[in-house]
Amino acid sequence: MMESDWYCPASNWQLPPQMRLESTRYPIPDEEPSGDLELQQLTSRAMAQVQSEFETRTWQAFWRSVVDGIATDTVADELQMSNVTVRQSRSRILRRLREQLGDVE
Repeated sequence: MMESDWYCPASNWQLPPQMRLESTRYPIPDEEPSGDLELQQLTSRAMAQVQSEFETRTWQAFWRSVVDGIATDTVADELQMSNVTVRQSRSRILRRLREQLGDVE
């Protein structure tokens, strides 16, 4: 498997190829999303952009602990990193997603 084909078997989630392109390909609109589908698309694009800024293990630590809801110590054991590193990864990526998404709610 290539580095760009990130895949986490535990979450059974893979970033679609069309979303792995450069961030300039998916500009974030200035106006607020008006529906659930628009919000989902905006969030997916933001996550793809932010994911490209982090190493694979950092993203996996974030995904497993935040999205999958796995305990920090379990994720740390799975990825062979410290609990502190998992929490830092989670914090840095969440902060970056907030920056990317702005005030979208």
